[in-house]
Amino acid sequence: MDLSLNETQEMFKQTARDFLAAEFPMSLVRRIEGGVQGYSPEIWKKMAELGWLGVPFPEDCGGLGGSLLDVAVLAEELAQAAALSPYISTLLSGLLILREGNTAQKERLPRIAAGELIVSTALVEPSGSYEPAGIQLEATAQSDGYVLNGTKLFVEYASAAQELICVARSQSGADDTDGISLFIVPADAPGITIETLKVIGGDQQCEVVFDNVAVTKDQFLGQPGKAWPGVAWMLDVARALASVELVGFGQKALDMTVDYIGYREAFGKPIGSFQAAQHLCADTAILLEGARWASYEAVWRLSEGHPASFHAAVAKASASRAGREATITAHQLHGGIGYMEEFDLQFYSRRAKGAELKWGTPDQMLSNISQYAGL
Repeated sequence: MDLSLNETQEMFKQTARDFLAAEFPMSLVRRIEGGVQGYSPEIWKKMAELGWLGVPFPEDCGGLGGSLLDVAVLAEELAQAAALSPYISTLLSGLLILREGNTAQKERLPRIAAGELIVSTALVEPSGSYEPAGIQLEATAQSDGYVLNGTKLFVEYASAAQELICVARSQSGADDTDGISLFIVPADAPGITIETLKVIGGDQQCEVVFDNVAVTKDQFLGQPGKAWPGVAWMLDVARALASVELVGFGQKALDMTVDYIGYREAFGKPIGSFQAAQHLCADTAILLEGARWASYEAVWRLSEGHPASFHAAVAKASASRAGREATITAHQLHGGIGYMEEFDLQFYSRRAKGAELKWGTPDQMLSNISQYAGL
């Protein structure tokens, strides 16, 4: 296993860093957070022109034929720029279509790669559970299809999406995983109500209510009633990429802190010259380095088609801790200025807290790790 970046990934990394520095200043981040769209359509178009939206899709689907490791490189750079966009949520949905979809459904992938189609997956419900038992949105059979009723929470960029992949329970079974189905539903279908939620991370997350939403059998994604393995795989991918983002948020907070303590003086000396400040930063660097390797290992295993549920949970737990400790240390060493809205550090501490809670909290990840380890 070699997790070092290859030539293409180094190019992606540098291209992304240069592009985001030029096109995504913090002033734009502030405008997006204060707006209603939740992202910049202009930047989205440019990302598509750079090929970013097609990275993990095969060339015959309009993509670049890249890997999840390529996506992870871009995700970490987007995190360090505190950039807001439907990038990860749309790619996750696209990868689910690539894995589970039929030929007609996969025709969406070139449109995703071209930036013409934004898709989001509606998974979590008011219980907050990511386990199969938490899927309670009902898909009730009728003569010509199904009717969806229920509520989904924290659906990323739902108000910007043209389509939603809804995880629903179409029948009961002996096991909680039985009867879980996926439906591709137009976001503006009659009976769907979308409301933007105010969340700590500043990204766009929505409540989506399905009230007698009619769907046909053609809208099934994958096998009816047997969709949980695909959902579980998507959760592994989401957790691995969220871990990479957490490392990006924490790394940027550390870099800002090292820079700040190099010129901020106390007692006539830069506070970075004091051993206590140096050791706090060193401890943070150790946590981030461990989390980075855990995160990229999980992404690598998924890229190679290996089982990765344990590794994704380890990555998410360790990266959540690293992101949290990195931002706490950053605020401690910045002092009062670090808590000002006018100062950029608050973007990274809020993003890190939001990412820590997404796709499973650290406590949930620890429970999963214990389960996978047979404890």
